[in-house]
Amino acid sequence: MIDAVGVIILAACAGIALWLTVFRFEARAVDGRQLREALRTARWDLSTLEQAKARQSALVKQRHEELSKRGHPPESAPVEGYVQALSGWAARRDLSALGQTPLPSRSYPGLNEQLLTYDVSGSLPGIAQFLRDVERADFWADISHLAIEQATDAALQGQCVANLTFSLFAAPAADAVQAAGGGT
Repeated sequence: MIDAVGVIILAACAGIALWLTVFRFEARAVDGRQLREALRTARWDLSTLEQAKARQSALVKQRHEELSKRGHPPESAPVEGYVQALSGWAARRDLSALGQTPLPSRSYPGLNEQLLTYDVSGSLPGIAQFLRDVERADFWADISHLAIEQATDAALQGQCVANLTFSLFAAPAADAVQAAGGGT
C-alpha cells in the first residue's frame, strides 16, 4: 500500500512536472512568435522609413535644382523694370494704369523689401488675366495686398478698379549686409 501511495505521488509529481514543462514551452513558443512578428513589423517600418527618406532626399535635390535655375534675388529691387513690366501687362489686357506709388522700404537680415502700389482699371476678366501675368513673371515679387472694387468714378463706369501693393525683394551682397550691421 505504501508502494501504491508512492507510485501515485511519483506519478502526480511527474504529471505536474510534465504539465509545467509543456506550458512553459508553449509560453516560450508564443513569446518566440510574438518576437518574430515584432521583428518583421520593425523591418517593414524601417523599409518604409528608408523609402520615405529616399523620396524626401530626391525632393530636396529637385528643389535645390529649381532654386539654382531661378537664381537668387537681385542685389537691388528693380522697381523701374517692374513698373515697365506691369504697364506692359496692363496694356496687353486692355487695362488703364491709374497710378503707382513707391512706399517706404523694409529691411530684414539679408533681405530688403521695396513696397509699391499700382492701380489699374478695366474689365474683371482683364484684371484676372493681368494678375495671372504678374504671378507668372520672373521677378522676385509678391502681391502683398489686393482690393478689387466696382469703379465709383463716372468716367470709369462699368469697370473695376484693382488696387495692388507689391513687395519687390532684393538680397544685398554679404559685404553690404555686414557693413549695415546685419551680419555676424
